[in-house]
Amino acid sequence: MHNLSNIDKFKLDLSERYLSMKEYFFKAFLLWKESIKTEKIFLILYSLQKFIFSCMTTFIHPDNDKLYFMITFLIYILYMSNNTISCVLLKKIIYRIENKGSIDLKKSISKAFIYSAILSVYIIIWDLRNYFYSFDSYEDLSSHGEMILFLTALMIVFIIFGIIFIYLTPVFMARNLSVKESLKYTYRISKGKRLVALFLSIIYFLLNVFFLKLLSGIFKFNPVPPYGSLTIMYIIVQSIYYSFSTLFSSCMLITVFLNVDYMKNK
Repeated sequence: MHNLSNIDKFKLDLSERYLSMKEYFFKAFLLWKESIKTEKIFLILYSLQKFIFSCMTTFIHPDNDKLYFMITFLIYILYMSNNTISCVLLKKIIYRIENKGSIDLKKSISKAFIYSAILSVYIIIWDLRNYFYSFDSYEDLSSHGEMILFLTALMIVFIIFGIIFIYLTPVFMARNLSVKESLKYTYRISKGKRLVALFLSIIYFLLNVFFLKLLSGIFKFNPVPPYGSLTIMYIIVQSIYYSFSTLFSSCMLITVFLNVDYMKNK
């Protein structure tokens, strides 16, 4: 396929056979280039939200528990908003590929927000674990040892669940199924095809880490005071990068998911 404007050809390619890793990247890249033209609103909204999120986590350093939990709550709201936008985007692109017409935006946002709220439980567990780890004295830290172990165990359970149901997000958003049906559907199509998505996710993560390290080096970013003169510029560039990066991640997940879904349902 040389031109992704031919969505039918793109869909046909995904339904003929299982693709190789190289082909997944190539198809996702082509879909990403096409989506940049059609998803400008997403790129703007995500960049703005990421900018606000980064400013809060960089410049605000709570000095008491009350302020800490208030800032953390606001960060959760931003996280859920970002994730909601990503989920709606996922559904929109899949509907475009499958020629299903326009999505019901109101219902899609509502469904995506509830889903994002459930996913944020993992972030809450992560932050609570870090909060207990932040105690300076050995006595305080040791007294919360059982809680830290419990929260760590919960995090591991969430990670295992995420790997087992690795295609749950596109299934839940793009297929007209209940939560229970989505779990069953995801488990069925994931058999033997989890490592593909997991491996590509790891590659994407490592590339992200590399580029962010490169950016922070170029702008001499310092996350704690005294801040560098280019800190705001770094946050702006980082926010824009994240929006394009998240769009590519969505295109990658869509490409792998649809290929696995079509082949499993032949």
